[in-house]
Amino acid sequence: MTALTNELHEALRRPDFPEFARRVHDAYEEERRRREQFRQELGVKFEHGEFINGVRLVYPLEGEAMRFFNLIANKFFGLAFSWLLGQPIKDTLCGTKVLWKADYELIAANRSHFGGFDPFGDFDLVFGAARLGLRIVDLPIRYRARTYGATNIQRWRHGVLLLRMVVLAARRLKFW
Repeated sequence: MTALTNELHEALRRPDFPEFARRVHDAYEEERRRREQFRQELGVKFEHGEFINGVRLVYPLEGEAMRFFNLIANKFFGLAFSWLLGQPIKDTLCGTKVLWKADYELIAANRSHFGGFDPFGDFDLVFGAARLGLRIVDLPIRYRARTYGATNIQRWRHGVLLLRMVVLAARRLKFW
């Protein structure tokens, strides 16, 4: 017998197996319910938009989820994008983005239009979606503190790059 089969046989012999099985089942059902709810919310968003942009700044953040200056910069970039694109954009640097593959390929092929130096790809995607005329919809997500590893963001260096990209986009979208 395999190790997994041995573990299953041992679990079945546990005196608390019915309670243990119920807890495992309840945890599984809760996770399935949460995923289904997310899919439904995403489906509703896709009915109203063609580019779904995650927003971390709607629900309260956990204590160490985002450093103070990062929060200020995210709010600034949200205001700048809202002005540049003529529609509300709350969070431009959230990594959660949803779009069709064909739209992504068009955006990727035209990355150089906005400089092509976005260190994270978020600005490329949002500006590219706007340039294609896609309806952009914000989707609130819960943002939690990192549980492992370290961030790769060099906030001042990358912040300057992102600011340069916003200036270039302003020239192309508003003043060109």
